[in-house]
Amino acid sequence: MSIATTATSTNTNTTVVDHPLAENVRPLSPTRSLLVSYIIDLYSCKPTKKKFSFYTEDALFEDPFMIAPGLANIKAQFYGITKIFSESTPKNYKIVKNDENIIEIDLTQRYLVALIKKEIIHNSFIRLELDADEKIVKHTDLWDEKPLYHEGTIGGISSFFRRTNAKIVSKLVRIPETTIEIN
Repeated sequence: MSIATTATSTNTNTTVVDHPLAENVRPLSPTRSLLVSYIIDLYSCKPTKKKFSFYTEDALFEDPFMIAPGLANIKAQFYGITKIFSESTPKNYKIVKNDENIIEIDLTQRYLVALIKKEIIHNSFIRLELDADEKIVKHTDLWDEKPLYHEGTIGGISSFFRRTNAKIVSKLVRIPETTIEIN
């Protein structure tokens, strides 16, 4: 798999991204292409105010480590990973679903742990649920495509700790009020 290539359009001064698609996946619209580029940037430790423009204020982020309700909490999670990892680059990814209200991305990311300089290769299966305005209302990150547990006692305990983790990160991470926008 290859990483997306970019080309700048001379007419509109916008960047068109050619994202790799799985078989039988319809091409992304320009808006969705930009959305996917921003998501890849967030996973690559490049958060900026603009990169969160596709989220609704009440969006939900969920992964095996946390459940973060609301845009402010989602921002804290992505700014937080910049404190843990000194580098993060996509090794490969592809769009595996592009339906009316769903985009799914299979992403393999290379992270370098800041303090110990240890490399981690991590697979994320990202599911983005969109509203009618193509804004993200739910962002689910399944690590190695393993399900998140919500049901029963284990699911309840897991959800409690994941919500608590998100609250702790949100309290510890400072979100810059202004950032330099780099495309």
